[in-house]
Amino acid sequence: MQTWWSEVSAVLANKKALEGLKGDRHKCLLSCIDTFITLQVRDLLQRTLSSIIEVYKTSVSSMCQAPVMKVVVVVSNGKLTLCPLPETLQASICSIVAEINKSMKDIPTVANWLAEGSNHSTHETLCIGLPKDIMENGVNKLKKILFPHFQDLYELVHYYASKYEFLVNGEAEKQVNTFMREDHKFQEIYEFVEYFQQIKQEIQDLHENDYLLLFFVNLSGLKESLRMATEQWAETLTEVLYKIHREENLGIQAEYKKIEERVTRKPQSTEEMLELNDYVDEIKDTVVPKLQEKVEASGKRLLYLLDIYMFSSSDLDLNSDVLSWPAKVEPLLNSILRVLDTSKISFEEHLISVTENVTVDLERLAQRVKEFEDYGDLDLMPQYTQEIRQFQRRLKDVHQTIEWINQEEVLFKFPVTSYPDFDTINDALDPYSTLFSLVLKWQKSEKKWMEGSFLDLNAEAIEADVEIFTRETFILQKKFKNQLKTSRVTQTAHNDKTEEAPVEKLPAPLKICQYLLDSIEKFKVGGH
Repeated sequence: MQTWWSEVSAVLANKKALEGLKGDRHKCLLSCIDTFITLQVRDLLQRTLSSIIEVYKTSVSSMCQAPVMKVVVVVSNGKLTLCPLPETLQASICSIVAEINKSMKDIPTVANWLAEGSNHSTHETLCIGLPKDIMENGVNKLKKILFPHFQDLYELVHYYASKYEFLVNGEAEKQVNTFMREDHKFQEIYEFVEYFQQIKQEIQDLHENDYLLLFFVNLSGLKESLRMATEQWAETLTEVLYKIHREENLGIQAEYKKIEERVTRKPQSTEEMLELNDYVDEIKDTVVPKLQEKVEASGKRLLYLLDIYMFSSSDLDLNSDVLSWPAKVEPLLNSILRVLDTSKISFEEHLISVTENVTVDLERLAQRVKEFEDYGDLDLMPQYTQEIRQFQRRLKDVHQTIEWINQEEVLFKFPVTSYPDFDTINDALDPYSTLFSLVLKWQKSEKKWMEGSFLDLNAEAIEADVEIFTRETFILQKKFKNQLKTSRVTQTAHNDKTEEAPVEKLPAPLKICQYLLDSIEKFKVGGH
């Protein structure tokens, strides 16, 4: 255009040369120039279209001349997509041809150009432009040439989608939720968290931009979206790790506090002392080593969680308390062992003291039971009975003390002490208790029968009761005679002549038995 347009412009500008051309000749000249311009411009458009097509051919050398288009990979509705869309990019490139072809349609005719500014200006333009079939053919060629380049763009998006789209399309959420519904140990959850952490690192290592022959691909938005999604799932699982860690720590703390509470409670008895001693041995041999392993595991979990989780001050205090417990246990156990040694000495001394007291009590009771041999006043039977009961309570207390002593001796693994004097005293007391109770009961029954309502009496029942009184009295009499035969009093004072002595000179128990038999006999014959 630079070669021919200057010459055409010179001819048209030479008014002297055009003065000889009038009427049809002048019009014919202008028409020829219009035709020439049309042909030249159309050729320019044709060459321009060919040049555009040539630029977008797949050779690398020609691509350097093509404009680079900027696209962004984004996450939309859980999918990786391009912005703007490839279809929009392709339409933009093809629209360049149409815009160039359209731009040449407003070239004025030569006549209109010459008459510009005068009253003869008609604003006529030349009909310049590539035919529709040529334009369509050129656009189709351009699309065909662009296809592999857009295919590379699609493959790039597919590559990232195949690796990371699961993070945003709901698949990762489903995996995490399913995993959390299952029962997993800390190590398994830790490995799943590390899986997301590795993906996060991969995403952070991605380039901010990628370059293709025709495209400048921005990946910064994609990286941020994927990073946030990865962090979300990692944080969700990390929260589970934290809860497991906290529950384990609370359990360790509770076990240690249980030990502390148990071993700091001073034993109140030999049994408690021995139980505590066994407990200390058990926790030293089994419980503490297991807790030590748990504390070490807690420390390892803490080292990992410190890098990925923000602990509250209370959580840090809990971790500190758990990690410090092993150092507290040894002094605590040493302290309680000293307490156990002191308690053992104290309980042994108490056992010796109680044993000595029981011996003294048995001697006193043995002396006291002999005093019942002198109880022969029938009018004092209620008092005798009361004293017997008091004696029995004292004897019961001694028996309970003896049982306690024997239990303590078994606990201390001492020889078990026997107390034959207790059985002797108990056997000696039994006939006196029976005798005094029988006499008191007879006195009450006799009074009731003799002074009570006559209509309330039952002869057969009274007769049966009298026979029982008689039989029991004879039994007691026989028992006392046998007992007195072997006693010191019988041997020295009575000299086996108890049965022949008058009632007044009989020992008190036999005297009471004889009085009771005489009273029963009088009641039977009505000679009271």
